[in-house]
Amino acid sequence: MSSKNNIASFFKSLPKNIFSGFVVSLIALPLGLGLAMASDAPPIAGIIAAVVGGLLVSILGGSNVTITGPGNGLVGVLLVAISTLGLESAYAAIICSGFLLLVLGFLRMGKLADFFPNSAIQGMLAAIGLIILGKQFHIMVAHKIKRDATIDYLLEIPNVMLSISLSYYFELVLDLPHPIADEYMVSGIPSADQIISQLPSVNFSKMGTMSFWLSVVSLTLIASIESLLSIKAVDKLDVDKRRSNVNKDLKALGLATVASGFLGGLNVVTVIARSSVNVNNGGSNRSANFFHAFFLVLFIVLFSTQLTRIPLPALMAILVYTGYKLANPNQLGRILRVGKEQLIIFFVTLFVTLLVGLIQGILAGILATFILHVLINKSFRLFTKNVLKSN
Repeated sequence: MSSKNNIASFFKSLPKNIFSGFVVSLIALPLGLGLAMASDAPPIAGIIAAVVGGLLVSILGGSNVTITGPGNGLVGVLLVAISTLGLESAYAAIICSGFLLLVLGFLRMGKLADFFPNSAIQGMLAAIGLIILGKQFHIMVAHKIKRDATIDYLLEIPNVMLSISLSYYFELVLDLPHPIADEYMVSGIPSADQIISQLPSVNFSKMGTMSFWLSVVSLTLIASIESLLSIKAVDKLDVDKRRSNVNKDLKALGLATVASGFLGGLNVVTVIARSSVNVNNGGSNRSANFFHAFFLVLFIVLFSTQLTRIPLPALMAILVYTGYKLANPNQLGRILRVGKEQLIIFFVTLFVTLLVGLIQGILAGILATFILHVLINKSFRLFTKNVLKSN
């Protein structure tokens, strides 16, 4: 009887989930293109990750109202992986990270995120936000530059000049070529036929190098943390108060990442912003994630040639806002209310991540947490001992 009720409830809620999937796809399309380009990957790579993730995780996953696709937090790692390994070897790293996620799921490591200090995670996400903001801000204002470090991109922001233009207005109203230089337009969007016929080559020849496995571990670490934290947060938004099967989700995300890498896509993670949009628009089960992927496929099949009209500054404005949200200064107040030592952990993780790397940053945060807790406990014991002596 309950099975019949579930089926009836599914079909009754289907129109709302179709609508929610459509709304989410409108956000996922430019965001997927932008995240891929910010990672120095082909623009279509972000859409492939969203489509593969939406189709596979909606069927095999263990969560109810989450949306999957390329993640904001992985941009910095992918950027480093592609620049150091090359695109073909970076796809191999993505595939290997998918297998590691799959293993984590089978080992029932769904509580992995609980071992990382919250302040260290916040510091890492803030650093990722600054990495995204620092590099993409210049493209947003039509000022492409090349710098060696994230800090240099951030310091360069006050020196740029703003540039705004509308391609359709010039072409359709004034009958003139659009004024946006080709280097500031989305390019390299293949048609659906080309995507199928031109599968990327994957190069596993660098599997014996330290840089390859550092990229794999970094991708796995960030993807698992971002996904697990997002799943927990989205569960709290679920109006039916259902709990996700996080280990089942890790397996589905791992399998989707492997498939995405072979097809030329990015890592597949659970994303909180698009999941929140899904809940707010009436999404109530995994079919919304499926339909978000379905509409993305429809966009590529019907409008792939029109996607090249999207100016890069428009895409990067979305990413700059995303970076700001990750590095929002308001979170400092929330962390400070927990304790002053948490602020130290936050900044240690933030600066080590910016100056050295993501893995080193989170390890520095864990080390800072351990040292501070040891010092705090030691100080408390000494204080208690002195009070007892005085009495």
